[in-house]
Amino acid sequence: MEKNISGIGELKISEDVIAKIVSVAVSEIDGVSGLATKGIITSKKNVAKGIKVEEKDGELSIDVAVMLNYGVKIHELGARIQDDVSRAVETMTGITPTSVNVYVQGVSFEGVAK
Repeated sequence: MEKNISGIGELKISEDVIAKIVSVAVSEIDGVSGLATKGIITSKKNVAKGIKVEEKDGELSIDVAVMLNYGVKIHELGARIQDDVSRAVETMTGITPTSVNVYVQGVSFEGVAK
């Protein structure tokens, strides 16, 4: 991703850096048990533990595959993941993602009484 800085040059931010920002943002959200790779095309560049970052024609698209804890409200947590990821990327890079797509790949039952 390229960004012009104060007219004096360009700043290039690697898609891998953005993927790391996404990873940290998702890991800080209560109710997310982890990232998943199932369901995200792994032949594309920058798929790291369930995160795909793609820049095309100046637009930034982020796909995140997650495992959630049993008992969470999936629709609410999905919206929170989208908001937190978008905010983290924008705050740290100055780039607003065009889309943040969340793919819930499973539910973790760790810690659930049987």
